[in-house]
Amino acid sequence: MTIAIEFRENRVRMTYELGEGGSTGWGAFQCELAVLRRLNSLGLWFAPRLMGCDDNELWIETERISGAGPLHARLPDLQSNQIENVVSDLIAIDTHLYIQKIDYRPISADHILIDRDGRAHLTGFGRSHIDRELGDILFDSILDPIECGLVDSQPARAFFAMLSGRRDEVYRYLVRSVRRVLPEILPRRVGRWSVS
Repeated sequence: MTIAIEFRENRVRMTYELGEGGSTGWGAFQCELAVLRRLNSLGLWFAPRLMGCDDNELWIETERISGAGPLHARLPDLQSNQIENVVSDLIAIDTHLYIQKIDYRPISADHILIDRDGRAHLTGFGRSHIDRELGDILFDSILDPIECGLVDSQPARAFFAMLSGRRDEVYRYLVRSVRRVLPEILPRRVGRWSVS
């Protein structure tokens, strides 16, 4: 699937191209649109506001988050109080996603944006799912230092130390962690017999 992204003054336009069979781009378009509509209807700050869409030409237009850049690019310039705010935002975002049953599956950590005020935002909902039982935790699924492309710096170390130290604040962290690893630990069952 290919997405062409065009930045305008205060808007971002994403145009989805149909893949082989015509379904890949359509599915991503539908996922992105459904998630944005749900989050926008709740007035949540972390998702860009939907400005328009066209399901014939497969484009979605959202507000452009002023002064925003990917986490890995913004982190070295953040002060310690801003790093703490970003971690608090990520905990709150994870809680909202869980409660709304949105299984966030970004392509990369570049979809975590930090605005000029140090607030966290998410983009890239094209692989996400709605109303699905989820166990993934935002921190565990995409906030890996290597995956984020963060260099070893004082702000990066402070960020990941704070993230690690505040895991107990993540909504239902223990229950979700256990649910995520149980299928790997327990043997699969077919009928009455276990298959390993």
